[in-house]
Amino acid sequence: MRNILISSVSKKVPLIQAVREASKRINPDCSIIGADLDPNCIGQYFVDSFWQMPATDKLKVEDLVRYCKKENIRFIIPTRDGELSFYAGHRDTLKEEGIDVMISSKQSIDLALDKFSFFQELEGVIPTYLACQELKAFPCVVKARYGAGSAAVRCNLNREDALAYGDRSRDLVFQPYIKGQEYSADLYVTREGAVHGVVCRERNVITHGESQISITVRDEEITSKCHSCAAKMNLYGHVMFQFIRETSTGKLFVLECNPRFGGASTTSIKAGLDSFFWFFTEAEGRPLPRFDRLSHEVKLVRSARDLFIDV
Repeated sequence: MRNILISSVSKKVPLIQAVREASKRINPDCSIIGADLDPNCIGQYFVDSFWQMPATDKLKVEDLVRYCKKENIRFIIPTRDGELSFYAGHRDTLKEEGIDVMISSKQSIDLALDKFSFFQELEGVIPTYLACQELKAFPCVVKARYGAGSAAVRCNLNREDALAYGDRSRDLVFQPYIKGQEYSADLYVTREGAVHGVVCRERNVITHGESQISITVRDEEITSKCHSCAAKMNLYGHVMFQFIRETSTGKLFVLECNPRFGGASTTSIKAGLDSFFWFFTEAEGRPLPRFDRLSHEVKLVRSARDLFIDV
């Protein structure tokens, strides 16, 4: 039996369900093990078994390997920015032990999670500065330099407020505030570095950095940019890029790269981007089926749902 470990399951129920649906096509008998620091996390009620794992900065790879062998774990899917460097750094060691991780190389992960280096290395990224004084115009956006998502984000700040906020925190970056339509693009990159498929979607309603309402679209400029960025960064597995197209000029900017499955990435699976199944298929040494995108578009509306358990 080849089981699957999803780390940092938190409350990522749609992700768990997507992994389960893909795994059934590889091995109907495999189990999904959820892992998280929080013993009360919601995700534990949607997996087959739960591991209250230690923080990755306290976890030795030898202990992880030992646990995986005990539980017959063949695949690991990391889901949180803070753990990506750990799994990327030990990817080869785990592979030698027969455990495949859906993660890019350590170098690729470090580049994706450092917004300033990301700006320096890739073309078309929104201008990003380490000091507020380097901005040529205001208002601006202030973000945490490292990691993805909405951590420490402050939008539409004037010069005074940006300086004051910057003085209170370290490891920040400063970007111009742009009005426009935001997009996410999910893609799957094969072991050979080829982009196997891309699905773009508008981010219509955003809460805490995640799309609550999102609709798939076809956008050749975004798709082309995903191909070039993925090649430049030497990425692997499921990756998500975020973009903004400025209303006044129509210019497209890359905002960031999330080298993992995102909160609304299930929309892209629904549209045909079969990332988890492709990950399992490649790990098994089988040829990938072609990317068969839906002919129509899909809208995601995220909502809470109750689960009742007899006790």
